[in-house]
Amino acid sequence: MALMDEIYQVLHQVPLALALPLSAIIGWRFWRFTLIPIIFPKEPKVLPYWIPIIGHTASFFKSADKTLTLGRQYFGDTREPFAITVAGTTIYVITSADDATVVLKNIESLTFDEYIRDMMLRFGTASAAVDAMWKQHSGDEPKNPKLMPNPLHKSLAHLQESILKQQLLPGNRFQSLSDKFLGFISNTMTWEQMPKKAIISESITGNYRIIGLLEWTQEVLLDSATRTFFGDQLIKTEPDLFRNFIYFDDHSWLFTYKIPKPWSKEMLAAKDVVQKALESCFDVPQENHQDAAWMITSLEDEMRALSISSKDIAAMINMIYWVVNGNAYKLCFWILAHLVYNPELFYTIKDEVTGAINAQTPVNELPERLDSCKQLDAVFHEVLRLISSSMAIRNVASPMEVGSKRLSKGTKVLIPFRQIHFNEAVWGKNAREFDPTRFTRIKAQEGRGASRDPNFRPFGGGTTICPGRFIARREVLAFIGLAPVRFEMTVDGVDDAGRPEDRQRKFPKLEEEKPCLGMMPPAQGENVYLRVAPGKR
Repeated sequence: MALMDEIYQVLHQVPLALALPLSAIIGWRFWRFTLIPIIFPKEPKVLPYWIPIIGHTASFFKSADKTLTLGRQYFGDTREPFAITVAGTTIYVITSADDATVVLKNIESLTFDEYIRDMMLRFGTASAAVDAMWKQHSGDEPKNPKLMPNPLHKSLAHLQESILKQQLLPGNRFQSLSDKFLGFISNTMTWEQMPKKAIISESITGNYRIIGLLEWTQEVLLDSATRTFFGDQLIKTEPDLFRNFIYFDDHSWLFTYKIPKPWSKEMLAAKDVVQKALESCFDVPQENHQDAAWMITSLEDEMRALSISSKDIAAMINMIYWVVNGNAYKLCFWILAHLVYNPELFYTIKDEVTGAINAQTPVNELPERLDSCKQLDAVFHEVLRLISSSMAIRNVASPMEVGSKRLSKGTKVLIPFRQIHFNEAVWGKNAREFDPTRFTRIKAQEGRGASRDPNFRPFGGGTTICPGRFIARREVLAFIGLAPVRFEMTVDGVDDAGRPEDRQRKFPKLEEEKPCLGMMPPAQGENVYLRVAPGKR
């Protein structure tokens, strides 16, 4: 009764005009967050909020990770499923590796299709083209030798998963893609071919340069990936392709969370530049971009067979362009940043790498040789753990049990893998710190690689695990492996005008405020400036 007496005293002192709505809000909160959990104990508890419908929208958009951490800790850090409310939608949050495994394996009760359809439409694909992508094949279609065999009569939306996996999972098509990709990286990772946009200044004698690490990783990897997957024609079509893509990628959270056009028009304009360049490529005969990867020309053939226009093909292929280019350069940036700011570790990795490869190692031998570098492997996984902000999103198509909780039909499930990656019970009290030795310790203690640990899912999981994870590892390790072999480098500093300084810059900050669905970039204005010179031959 003491609580009711206190509420009465508060309301008694409030003007009547405010007392009535305040009473309603307090009564609603008592019902929503106190009584309902008692009446329906199997329902995941909802993190309390004050404004109905709006719920946690503002805090989630400002920092999804902080909002989810708050929710987890509010319920005693039990890691049981709980719920948040974003823009009127109930979202169940999974922060336990065991629960995540249950969710990812259930493809009957939980679906991903609605999310993909929505993304297609938001990229500008016409409704008719989206319907064509999801239309089940009858089996009576005319035989076309250019098309993928489809004995199960899948819709193209589902068949494209098989096309992507044929190219991106280990096999003959994967190997040819890998050789081509690493060849482009190797050709660009030289003193003579260093991207001009990365160079801030050069010594009078020309024996060293000051470069921006972020620009270096962006230019090398965007150029190599674009030529590998889409051929040379796309870059020739739009000279400002990378600048516009980077702007879109940096502001893509506006796109992900459907921020209205008045506040996102610059981001949308940048996206459209990339998309129109793709459309121009698809507008001409395929022979003009025959150097594109098999999976791109194959998807084009499949879409043409459904009478999908070049404009709509470009919209859907732009989704692939984003995924192909939006993560690897950030991972390279953070790995090399951690190495150059830890000189002892840098030289440990350099010694290990130079024992495995040299400046002239054939590109087809790079993956196997770099895979043998155990210290490099530990750094790779540790940085992945720290900067991955990937999430799995599912729609609940039918009620299902997760642990002791029941998920209701018509809601959404979110698995924020970053929450699992920072579980102190698994990763230790220093879970938020860079410590690559934790991966060598885990492997020694448990006899398995870190990539197989259910608490480590930087590429998602289940049927939607990223098929590009193998090629991503190869491109990143190629860049990181060749960098200390072909260049001498140390951290340098520059002032705001781009002039070299003597002082050392602080380690760059991670962008933790803006929502991100992949690898997290450095915060705006953060960079690493390197003093580089040609490596000793």
